[in-house]
Order: sequence, then C-alpha cells, then structure tokens
Amino acid sequence: MSDNRLTRRGFSVGTSAALATLALPRTARANTGDDVIVIGAGLSGLYCAFLLEQAGARVTVLEARKRLGGRLFTLQDVPGNPEGGGNGIGAGYARVIDMARQSGAELIPVRQRTETTQANTLINLKGQNIMMADWPTSPLNPFPAERRAKMPWAYQWDLYAAANPLKLGDVWTDPKFAQWDISLYDFMKQQGQDEATIDLALGTGMLYGSNPYDFSLLALFHSLSWGAQQLAFGREAYAIKGGNQRLPEAMAKLLKGRIETGCVVTSISTDSSGGRVACADGRMFRAKAVVTTLPFTAMRSIRFDPVLPALQAEAIDLLGYSTAFQAHFVADRPFWLEDGLPPNMWTDGPAGRFAALRYGDDPNAVTSFLAFTNGAQGERLDRMPPEAATAEILAFLERVRPSTKGALRAVKTLSWQRDPYAGGIYSAWKPGQITRYAATISKPHGRIFFAGEHTAMLNRGMEGAMESGERAALEVGDVL
Repeated sequence: MSDNRLTRRGFSVGTSAALATLALPRTARANTGDDVIVIGAGLSGLYCAFLLEQAGARVTVLEARKRLGGRLFTLQDVPGNPEGGGNGIGAGYARVIDMARQSGAELIPVRQRTETTQANTLINLKGQNIMMADWPTSPLNPFPAERRAKMPWAYQWDLYAAANPLKLGDVWTDPKFAQWDISLYDFMKQQGQDEATIDLALGTGMLYGSNPYDFSLLALFHSLSWGAQQLAFGREAYAIKGGNQRLPEAMAKLLKGRIETGCVVTSISTDSSGGRVACADGRMFRAKAVVTTLPFTAMRSIRFDPVLPALQAEAIDLLGYSTAFQAHFVADRPFWLEDGLPPNMWTDGPAGRFAALRYGDDPNAVTSFLAFTNGAQGERLDRMPPEAATAEILAFLERVRPSTKGALRAVKTLSWQRDPYAGGIYSAWKPGQITRYAATISKPHGRIFFAGEHTAMLNRGMEGAMESGERAALEVGDVL
C-alpha cells in the first residue's frame, strides 16, 4: 500500500493487501512478551493496534490517561455534551468512517461545529458592538476600501486560496514548495496588507499557532488543499452518536490485547531484539517493537535509549502546537432575547468566539455557550486559575453586553495545552519547520516507530491520525 491517497475504494482494497503483507508467521514469534507496544490510546494508536492485530500480532496499548480517545473528548458534564476536541467527520474520512462501521459506532449527521462563526454574529471590537450589516462602514474596520465588506474572520482566506500552489496529488513537503514555508505575516506583507489589517484578520481569533508570526503558510496551504480534496467526496458531514469519544471506545472493544491506562511512559529503550517501555508507576513492558503516537509535547518528557538522531530530537523539542482555551457556560435566562442581539459573538476580548450551541432534541434551543479563545488572549487565560479565567470572561461580557449579567454560569473549562499528554489542540508547524523537519519526524529509530496526527502527510485531524497509525503498522510489519 505505497500509495495512501484517500479514496474509499483505495482504502478498502489497499488495506486488505497491506494486512496480507503484514501478516506474521506464528512460528516466528517469541513465547514471552508482546510483538508490539503501542503508546497512546487515541485514534492513531488504537487504529495501529487494530491493524497489527488483524495481521496476527500480539499488541499492548499504553495510555497515560484514565480514559480513551486522546484529543477526542466528549464533555459529558456540559449540557448537550459538546466536543472538547475533534468534531466533524467529513465524507472523505474513509478510515474513520470504516472503523465506525466496523466497531458499531453509529454515524449521525454532524452537529454544529463549535469553532465556526455563525451567519448571525455580533462583532465586538475595542469594547464596541457592531452588527454584521454595519461592519463595512464601521470606523473600526481597518480593511482597504475594496475589501471592507469582508468579515474579520473571513478576510484572509481568499488571499491564501488564490496564492496556493498545491494541486491535487502534490506532496506539500516537497522541497520545491519550500519558498512558501514562511510566516502568515510575511505573506500578508507581500500581499500589500497593512499592520492594522494583519493584526485584526490574523492576530484575532487565531485558528493555527498563536500569532501571525509563528505558523507556516505552507502548512496552511496544505490544510486548504486537503479541505478541497475532502469536498470532492461530498459535503456530507458526520458525528458519532453519543459523542465522538464513543468511536475510540468502540474501537478499543475490538482489540484482543491489553489496554493499560494510567501508564505515564518515562523511558523507551531498544536494541536489536526489541524494546522496553518504563512507566512512572514502575510498570515495565517488553516487545519486539514500540510505536509511540504521543504528541511531541508529551514525548519531550520521555528518555530514549539510544538517543534519537539530533534533527528528530530537535523536532520533538520545537514543533509548535496551537492554543485553545475553552470555557463552557449555561444560560439561566435568554439574555439574547432581552437585548435583541444575536446570541453569537466574535470578539477581540477574552470571550473570543462566543458561540450558542444547540445540541438538544430541539434544534432551536440553546443548550450551552462556548467561549473559544485562541492566540494571546487564550494563552493569557490559560495561565490563570480556571475560576479567575471564567470570571474575567463573564466580567468582559457584562461590560460589552449588560444583558448577560447574572444570566450565565460557568460549568467547565478545558485547556489542551495544560494537559501534559496533549500540550495543545493540534500541531502547528512554525515557519521553516516543514523544510527542516518534515522528512525526519516519522522515521523509525531502530525498533521505535512514530505515529500521531502531527506525522500525517496526506490528511489532517481524525483522518490524519488514522493515516499515521496505518503507516506505522506497515513499518512495524517490515521488522517483525
């Protein structure tokens, strides 16, 4: 399965061939220990373990948390059970859809994406409320005359799309695209955009990285091209009934081997015969091969023996991850009906993108509100105690929208970057890092193999995680 291009037929046919190639002769296995240890029980690790077991390998999965799913995390303690992590499943998520069907996790039409700005949104900049219809003529609109009708969250995207050199089938890590491995800021300056425009369009509500200077344009081009490829499969989108975390839980039930939770890996040592994994609580595991699917932020605290190659170790230490601070609220009264303003807000303050979620049986009923804050504001809130952060968000909302006073109660905060096993909501390549690291980050190191969303080359998100797990399983098959 050398060509992993995303097609449903290619996936089903290619995976069958790959499993046949991977199948291990039972007489070749040692009588003690496992064939493979997989570190991480997110989609990447569980899918890798599933494929290896399908080929006949004995596999143990180690997970630091007490739950399964990694950055798939359905918030059961928030009304409507919104997703704290991965949300929509696109029509082209062939591996995800296939595993949902194999594991019995029911696919349903996708719910509203929590990070998407609604069509009816109140803009709040510098403490002033602006209706979308008034934005083109607002004195706070810094955009050039011909583009003043662009909403602040939409301004940048057509500029990227027009410049994107990646076509279907292009390998975005090819050195011929290295000229685009620059910051978003540098690109916008090349496009003749002024500082005020860049600060608002890129520096407020960052989706990738923390500011306009620390995310690679080439990585963004890849995301846009991947998104276009996904649309080629159709505009259908799905979620898992009961929450997306039900998918990894269902996948785990398909596995025959052990899943050891609460196992915080501290070291991985290998020699020509296999590997040994040590956990903080003293547990020790041995196998012929080790697959780590951990985000690099978590891998930074693991000791490798022998040490990793210098460039690979450098990538682990330096690869960026995006910040996203989440604060979830419930409304005790419908303040948006009292003031007649849209319930959704897009702000440059600590509330960030403030979305009314409708996740109950009645699609018109608001079940909860989410303040989703990125960039500098998100990083600042992230350093505060949760109670102080939610108090600041509420105080901000009361100042700019008095009807919210006494109407909102904080029920949960979520910080992926403060999670020691995540370190951020998803990987975010910094300028120059693709050129320097992309060819090396997933290279096997003896009997150690690397997977995870950050190592995917064709896809992103959930499908990227599974793509990487599939690749690692095939690589393991070459040495067992």
